[in-house]
This record gives sequence, structure tokens and C-alpha cells, in this order.
Amino acid sequence: MPLLISEISRRPDPQGEQLANVTLGTLESSPDTDWCVQVGGQYFIPAWNPEAEAQAQAAFTDIPLSEALDQARERVRHSALRRVAYGVSWHYQRLSARVFDVEGTPLSTKSLGGVASDLSLERQQQLEAQLLAQAHEDAQDWAILGLN
Repeated sequence: MPLLISEISRRPDPQGEQLANVTLGTLESSPDTDWCVQVGGQYFIPAWNPEAEAQAQAAFTDIPLSEALDQARERVRHSALRRVAYGVSWHYQRLSARVFDVEGTPLSTKSLGGVASDLSLERQQQLEAQLLAQAHEDAQDWAILGLN
């Protein structure tokens, strides 16, 4: 088996702001829906329809609609606080795993975007290990075949 060298890098995800808007919601200067939450002088508009989510939850579980709506409001508040903190206390990052042969020739690069910077250390290590395993698998094929 050829000797391979690997590295992991973390960089801010260039599409992080867009990811935050799509996964959490947007911050606007004026209210747009009944589900807006005012946070820090801006209005948070969730990226999903909390009312439809609550109705579906009530329809498919034994939870009364009023309780499902309360839970939806709590999720909106939590998402609003998380969205406001984006770029301040956390951000999306892109993990990249690169594998080289002993001469420094790149054999494989695997990348994963949209990784929250405040994930638990254990979860970050799991993602890194999976990414490195994929990159090593590809690199070993190239190194064995000598097709780099």
C-alpha cells in the first residue's frame, strides 16, 4: 500500500449567509408575516411555514393543535436567536480533506459545506473522519493505479 499524507482544513463557507437564510430564515427591516419575531431591531422571518408544520404535527400525532402551535412558536424563537448569532458566535464552515502521495502530488480532495462551527467536538471529529476516509479511499485507488 502506498504511503499517503492527508490534511483537514476548515474555512468559512462562502455560501454561509445563504445557508443561514435557507435553513433558519431571514432578517428583515419590516415584518412580513404573523410568524415574525423581532430580534435586535430586525424581524426574523422563518424559512419554513410554522403554522403548516404545527397543523401536520397535530394531524399525525396525539398533540393538540394549540400545543403544536406553541412548539412551533418556540422553534421560531430559537431559530431567530440562532440566526441573529450567525457570524457573531458561530458560522457555517467548509471542511476539506486532501490526500497527497509522498512527493506532494494531490490525489484526492473531498469537501463538505454547511457545517456549523459550534458542533460538538465529537460530531466534528466524526465528520472529519468520514471525510478523510472517503478521500483516502479515492486516493488509494489513484496511487495504486499510478494514474495521478
